Amino acid sequence: MKYNLHSGYNEVLNLTRKNNYKKATKLCKTLLKKYKHEENLWLLLIDLLHKSDCYTEIASLKKTIHKLFPANHRFRIILADRYSQYGYYDLAIDEYRNIISSGKAEITHYIKLASLLFHTRRYNAVITTLNEACNYFTKTSKLHLMLGASHHALQSPDNALIHYTKAYDIDSHNIDAITGIANIHFLRREFDTAITLLEPIISTNPPVSAIILYCQICTENKKYDYALKLIQKTLINQTVASNQLSMLYFESGKIHDALGNYETAFIDYKKGNDLINPGFNYLASSQYFENIKKIFTRDFIREHQINSASERLIFIVGMPRSGTSLVEQILASHPDIYGAGELNLLNDMVKQPPQKNSKNTSFPDCVINLSNAVLNEMAENYLCYINNINTEEDYITDKMPDNFQYLGLINLLFPQAKVIHCTRDPYDTCLSCYFQQFSGDYPYSYDLENLGSYYNLYQHLMNYWSDTLTIPVYKFEYETLVASPAKSISALLDFCSVKWDESCLQFNQTKRTVTTASAHQINQPLYKKSVNRWKNYQNHIQSLTKILDDCDQIT
Repeated sequence: MKYNLHSGYNEVLNLTRKNNYKKATKLCKTLLKKYKHEENLWLLLIDLLHKSDCYTEIASLKKTIHKLFPANHRFRIILADRYSQYGYYDLAIDEYRNIISSGKAEITHYIKLASLLFHTRRYNAVITTLNEACNYFTKTSKLHLMLGASHHALQSPDNALIHYTKAYDIDSHNIDAITGIANIHFLRREFDTAITLLEPIISTNPPVSAIILYCQICTENKKYDYALKLIQKTLINQTVASNQLSMLYFESGKIHDALGNYETAFIDYKKGNDLINPGFNYLASSQYFENIKKIFTRDFIREHQINSASERLIFIVGMPRSGTSLVEQILASHPDIYGAGELNLLNDMVKQPPQKNSKNTSFPDCVINLSNAVLNEMAENYLCYINNINTEEDYITDKMPDNFQYLGLINLLFPQAKVIHCTRDPYDTCLSCYFQQFSGDYPYSYDLENLGSYYNLYQHLMNYWSDTLTIPVYKFEYETLVASPAKSISALLDFCSVKWDESCLQFNQTKRTVTTASAHQINQPLYKKSVNRWKNYQNHIQSLTKILDDCDQIT
């Protein structure tokens, strides 16, 4: 049957409603041969390919669409939004970058691009994008708020404060700017200043973000009753978005845990997790880790590692909540070591390696196609960034826990580097993850069974690395540190090739602003209450312990 544009379009829609995506896709492609400049047909084809999980084919359409609509920015914006809606963030980012490079960008385009980059944790790219936007749109508080958030994510609180203050200077009534400034003071443990900033907001009709921060300050000051009353009042009197409602439940759980009300604490933590739980694709993660093992063999590493002479780098890796922040705080207390925090550099690199890689593949497969020249360029880019942060101390740490998956790449780029693998009791590690609302991308952490499954994948990979890597990896146990601090820290410093320094034992007195989930724990002396903490909740975590125990029996 022959179709004109109208009848053909309707037939594609009809086939789609019947879930006959294959036939609908075929007809849509046929129509596009005749009506190739019809925007809605291209959008419909993308919708159909998405329903059929054909991402590669969607990506392959990009060049054709760009040739057909080179200057149609309205359509390209619609296209970018569609990509973003479906989670094709790289395609959406490319569209917005093209729009901006055309010289016809509006402030909304910069903000959308920055939001996508922030969502994919490319914080340095966010800063570059927004700094450019600030050259054209000088009086926009939103840009400075996003810059503040990005610097915050990059463990740069001083720069974050600068931009939150600029946002406030542009609009002194902007509650997000006031909350951002207060949050930096909170992280610096300048509680009185933070409270002074927040109290005028709290006394009116505050946004939930301000209430949550105020409650966190009250909790740190052990004003538990006031914080709980404020949380309950908010739950009763305000319409709260699910992500903020989750934060309230997490904070309530934290307070009840501190008070020893473990039953109530777990109920609140579970409510908080259930509101977020994005789902976790175990099979995809399992295949991803297996691919890493297949590519990064010992022979491959020996054959491809470059001749980087840098001995400054110390990578601190492990599961989240395993003690990585604590280890970095100990090391950063040493006069010869600078703690750079959680750097997202390696994650950015594997998502967008230098363009000399002609193959459009993702990590770890893309590594196979990287030449020595490209590997050297990646190493130089990393070292350049590190040296911009600090050049004074002999050593510098990168404590991004997720870098455990990139240890093979680290071995290629920095064969003189040192790695500290932080470990903690598996039950305590997973439970601590479950009790933490992360700002990053940890989809496995909001369900106990998923947590156990992911922990096992992580443990298997670390076991593999121990037999494969040529760089030294030091296993640092949290429980050993708590039991014998001086002995444990002395051995750690020996591994890092630095002399003993008493300040490392008094790490909680070191003045650093840390923005990770462990920011407030590291400002306290070592305490034993976090060891075997899981026993307070053992009646609630059988699904977790079973998965972890089954893995122990297998291995």
